[in-house]
Amino acid sequence: MRFLSFLLVLIFGLQATLTLAQDCNGADHTVLAGNLYFNPADLTISVGETVAWVNEGGFHDVNGNISAISGESFGNPEAFSLPTVTGEAAGVCMGTHTFTVAGTYNYDCSVGSHATNGMVGTITVEAAAMGCNDDLACNYDSTATSNADCQYNDDTFDFSEGFWLVPINALNPDLDCDIQPAVGTITSVVDAEGAPVTVVVDAALEAYINGAVADGLLSSLQAILLLS
Repeated sequence: MRFLSFLLVLIFGLQATLTLAQDCNGADHTVLAGNLYFNPADLTISVGETVAWVNEGGFHDVNGNISAISGESFGNPEAFSLPTVTGEAAGVCMGTHTFTVAGTYNYDCSVGSHATNGMVGTITVEAAAMGCNDDLACNYDSTATSNADCQYNDDTFDFSEGFWLVPINALNPDLDCDIQPAVGTITSVVDAEGAPVTVVVDAALEAYINGAVADGLLSSLQAILLLS
């Protein structure tokens, strides 16, 4: 009977360990905790990413609320914490936290004098990448890493000289955009009588339009398509 009880304890213990390990799966970043350390001690992530803490040995927690050293609030954008967990060499998942607010987060291990002895960490959460890397959008930015903020304008603008641009990607008058469309784009135009004309924007035409805007001869919404 005693052997059966020991076996059940062993089985449930293994299940708990497996569950803890599975809890850390899928995290974007992992911080290791051990003998008075968090590794990496300084971590930079993006808003919306999840961090997992894995205990490699000792009895530790993750405390991002009240500093165990000063007794005062860390002043983090939002408080976070994970309960104390006993680690092992193979690693035991302490838990995860998803950071949804940009800013700098300080934390420590509040067990005993661990924090005083250097078991502290910092997580810098950067705002999600902004901008638009779609060169067909009116707010195209070659340095952007996302197209989540692309803006398009589907209106029809009078570009004077008797021609109308019917754009998929016309300039947004509320934005300071580069002239669109880009080289190689097929632009639909109608003449003064409303007859459709197709123009392939080449380097020369783009240079002319950009130059005219740069010289102050045209505003971004007065770009003239010269048809020869």
